Amino acid sequence: MKNKTAQELEARIEKLANKSATNRTLIYLIFALLFAILLLVLFQTHPNEVPEIKKPPVENGKNKPGPDPEKPIKVEPARQVWPKRHSHSGVYFQNHFWVIGGLGKDQMFNDVWKSADGREWKLVTASAGFSARYAHSTAVLQDQIYLLGGWDGERRNDVWRSRDGSDWERLTEHAEFEPRNSQTLVTFQDKLWMIGGIGSENRFADVWSSEDGAHWEAVQRPAPFPGRNSHQALIFQDRIWILGGFDDDDKRLNDVWSSVDGSTWRKEEKNSFSPRSNFGAGIISGEIWVFGGTDGETLLGDCWKRNSGGDWNRVNLEKPFIAGRDQLALQDDKHFWLFGGYLLGQEKTYSNDTWSLSINSR
Repeated sequence: MKNKTAQELEARIEKLANKSATNRTLIYLIFALLFAILLLVLFQTHPNEVPEIKKPPVENGKNKPGPDPEKPIKVEPARQVWPKRHSHSGVYFQNHFWVIGGLGKDQMFNDVWKSADGREWKLVTASAGFSARYAHSTAVLQDQIYLLGGWDGERRNDVWRSRDGSDWERLTEHAEFEPRNSQTLVTFQDKLWMIGGIGSENRFADVWSSEDGAHWEAVQRPAPFPGRNSHQALIFQDRIWILGGFDDDDKRLNDVWSSVDGSTWRKEEKNSFSPRSNFGAGIISGEIWVFGGTDGETLLGDCWKRNSGGDWNRVNLEKPFIAGRDQLALQDDKHFWLFGGYLLGQEKTYSNDTWSLSINSR
């Protein structure tokens, strides 16, 4: 009897011991887990600390394309669209994009088209009052479109204007400036400003202004910058800016100049985009952007922007524009647009493509 009782007691003691061991194991596991959590808390980044932001690598003083790419979108026209062309001109006027003139594969144009959205296009006139031409310039002043210069078989220095894009009035057949093409025209301080261009013998380094389009004053002749054509001009930070182009040595340029009055010019000495002509430019989110063009050997499909410090960085495009030159660059309050041009596809071709890029994409 005693032996049986002793055996039962020993069995109970062994069972309690095994249970105690299991409990101790659970306790050890719980302590280990709590200790691991404590280590994570001690060594993680403090929530108020700002992690280091790695800058994109630098090559030759310029930032390489970084992450967070831009997304230009090709706009497919819904119905009628203007014939393919390059070296056309246009404006954003009365909440519409306007395409005016240009050079097609077999002809020059003097037609006028408009669109509210870049998709649906309306032919305003198939034959405007001015001669068919390309490499001319247009701008808006006092709720009217002004057009001047260009090539229609010879270089021109006539000036035209229109309130509706259909009826055109010739203000002068021969303005005070020399006949030219591939100049730029901007509106600044309630005046028209024409800069540069190419004549029969040389490229111009001059600046002209007019309050009415009929009478022109030479503001700088010559200006301190090299003569050029196929450059860009725009208004930014209450100054006129000119960028790139090519000079009398047929050298593509990437210099940048600005002026507060059209008379006194300052060369911006920061690093710049790669040399080019026949490109597009605009203002996006308070920065100057440059698109495409040609370096004289190939057509370009890249984009560059100038930051607030004056440095130029190449922009990484998730879906690049097709490489091209002589495209029309316009912008509304939401998007930057490129229309047509001479593009590089399977073969070089005239285009009526439309591309848009959100101004608030950054």
